[in-house]
Amino acid sequence: MLRIALPRSILALALSLVLAPALWAQGPLAFDATTFDFGEIAEGAEATTTFAFTNAGTTPLRLVEVQPSCGCTAPNWSRDAIAPGESGTITVAYDSEGRPGSFARGILVRAEDDAGTLEPVTLTITGRVTVTQLAGGPQQGSLMFDTDAHDFGLVSPGRVVHTFLVQNHGDRPVRLSSAAVYGGTVEVMLPETPLFAGDLREIHVAVDTTTITRETFDVAIVLDSTDETQPKKSLRLTGQMAMGE
Repeated sequence: MLRIALPRSILALALSLVLAPALWAQGPLAFDATTFDFGEIAEGAEATTTFAFTNAGTTPLRLVEVQPSCGCTAPNWSRDAIAPGESGTITVAYDSEGRPGSFARGILVRAEDDAGTLEPVTLTITGRVTVTQLAGGPQQGSLMFDTDAHDFGLVSPGRVVHTFLVQNHGDRPVRLSSAAVYGGTVEVMLPETPLFAGDLREIHVAVDTTTITRETFDVAIVLDSTDETQPKKSLRLTGQMAMGE
C-alpha cells in the first residue's frame, strides 16, 4: 500500500478547513448550526427547535423570506433588522400528526443587507415519528379503541363533540366505510383512508343536543368496516340534559 506523508503544516490546514465552525463559511448570515435531528418523536406531538444566527457583516441585515418545503413545517423568525454583531433566531415547528416514519424537511432562508441580497441558507430538520400504541382498550376484531363509550355528563342544548381513537392491531388494512346512528342526531366523521397495520386514527362525533327532548340520552353508533374478523363496530354516547325550568 502506498502511503504519502503530508507535512504537518498542510495536515493542520486541512484539518482546520474540515473542522472549522459553520460561522466561518456562511458570510454575513452566520448560523450556529443549519441542521437539527429531533430523533424519535411520538406521532401527534409538535416538535420545535430554534436556529440561532449572527450578523457577521458590517451593515444591518434583515430576513426577507423563510420558506419551508411543506405545510407541515411552520417557521417563526426575527422580523426586525439585525445590527452587525447582533443575533436573531428562527424557530421551526414540525407537525407530526398523521406523518409516521422518517422525515427530512428543508427551510430556505433569504436575507439582505445594504449591499443587496445575501447567499441563501437552507436549514434542515430530520427525525422519525413513532406511532403511538393503544393498549388495554376495548378491541373489536382487528381494531382497538381507546374507549368505546363516552359520557358527556351534564350538557346544555347545542352541539357537543368527542374524539375516539382507533388503531389497527391486525395485519390487514381495514376501512371504516359508514356509520349508522340510533337514538339521536349525530354527525360521525370517519378516517378517509384505510387503517393499515399499526395506524392510529381519530373518529370525530358531534351530537346535536337541541333535538333531544329527554332528560338523558343514549346514542348507539354502528360502524361498517372491511374487517373480516368483525365487520361491525359499536360506539356509545351518553349524557344528561340541563333542562330549563
